[in-house]
Amino acid sequence: MAGILPLAVRQKVDRAAERFTLGPLLHQSILSLSEGEKQKVALAGIISLDPRALVLDEPTANLDPESTLDLARMIMDLKRQGMAIVIVDHRLYWPESAGPPSPQVSCWNGPALCYKTPTISFTCRPSEMSCSSPRTPAAS
Repeated sequence: MAGILPLAVRQKVDRAAERFTLGPLLHQSILSLSEGEKQKVALAGIISLDPRALVLDEPTANLDPESTLDLARMIMDLKRQGMAIVIVDHRLYWPESAGPPSPQVSCWNGPALCYKTPTISFTCRPSEMSCSSPRTPAAS
């Protein structure tokens, strides 16, 4: 964190460790952490910079179901606090598993928007340019 005093950096690290329950990991090598722990550390590091928005590309890749749910809860907490969050992922079930607020999901095929919904219970078939949902009819 260039231009920030060491004490301020330490305070940011301590706040992030508390917020993301990373205390036990603070003195471990990143190489010894699980994939889920690495994702939490990465998210905590980003959040310590006080961004107004996050763009996450497949943030649950290589995570087990429990770590996926933990990360989803953290991301939804940030959303509830007003942060703008964009998630790019081919697995669309996990954000909804964290509970409200339900994310809005858009399904794209190249530059064409083929479906947009406030819930995420749908299947997108980009090769067919159609999306279907058990709750909502496919977009035309």
